[in-house]
Amino acid sequence: MGSSSTLWWLQNSTNSVLIVNLNTLDLATCLSVIIIYPVKLCNIYLTGSTAYWLCILVLSESLCMAKTYGSIIDLAVITVERYLKIVHPIWSKNKLRSWMINSAMAFAWIGALVYNLAVVFPTTKVVNGVCYAYVF
Repeated sequence: MGSSSTLWWLQNSTNSVLIVNLNTLDLATCLSVIIIYPVKLCNIYLTGSTAYWLCILVLSESLCMAKTYGSIIDLAVITVERYLKIVHPIWSKNKLRSWMINSAMAFAWIGALVYNLAVVFPTTKVVNGVCYAYVF
């Protein structure tokens, strides 16, 4: 509730799309946790290829971790943007374009997802119906 109200307030009051993107990532992380833990509590016996994908995407918490990594990347982008605006104001006014900021926001989502799935795929397996993530 707090993340969604903060996100609504920021969309209506600020110009910084990076801050809105950061709050969106945080809200998505919260929603992922709300989905992941009830599924984990159900103690599902996993079989077949559907079970493998359930293990990779939900039970391993990879989507939640990807959004957390996305938040870290977005914080780094905000830091660089603020540094450029303060230390090099003329350069940032002349050279820093909106497509650069939008590309950085997309990279925060896509880069974090690719990085996390590259770690999850080789280290996660289903053994005897149980999901083991980040183990192998």
